[in-house]
Amino acid sequence: ENDPTLSLKNYSFRNFQLASKLALKVLGQEKLDVPSHSVEEGILGHGRGERMTLSGEEFIFLGTHNLDGLRQIFQRFNWILSQYNRCAPLHILCGLSSRGSKDIEQMLKAIKMFWGEDYPVQLCSFDHPRSLNILEVEKLGEKFSFNATSNYSETIQDKNKRNYLVIGSYFFVGEIKKYIDSLCTDHHAYQKSTGPGRTHICL
Repeated sequence: ENDPTLSLKNYSFRNFQLASKLALKVLGQEKLDVPSHSVEEGILGHGRGERMTLSGEEFIFLGTHNLDGLRQIFQRFNWILSQYNRCAPLHILCGLSSRGSKDIEQMLKAIKMFWGEDYPVQLCSFDHPRSLNILEVEKLGEKFSFNATSNYSETIQDKNKRNYLVIGSYFFVGEIKKYIDSLCTDHHAYQKSTGPGRTHICL
């Protein structure tokens, strides 16, 4: 696996095949025809992802704890990109849980190879016992040429208009969503839906 952005084990496809065979057996259908866009849209539903909008800035959240999950994001990145308002540049926030250094470095190497210089990546520590501490984040940021921070709120609240892709640990994704929810309580217009492709809108 010289190129960590390539997927040799496409777990989503395997799961789709398994679900299709189960439905075939249970429902007795001769053929199941599921459009590819339905599979892609499933990223933003059924607990796999979420979208929020804060003061015109769009956030898409895609949690993953491992390299294979990260590869799924790479495979669908063009579709993910199409979901944003193209008027604002894309900024990537990444927070990882503490685990083996080899796993972490493989994920960051893949992020560096896939996004390169096209999109700025900010590596974040966050307030959770499983988070990498700021010293580890700074060391990794220096190694992979990522901006490192323990204060993502400054990025989100500065005056530069951006769209955000929030990736990495589900603990990190949850913290960012909670933070944006806290900001939304200060706004008068706030929509929140709980169905597939959940959307929070804060104007």
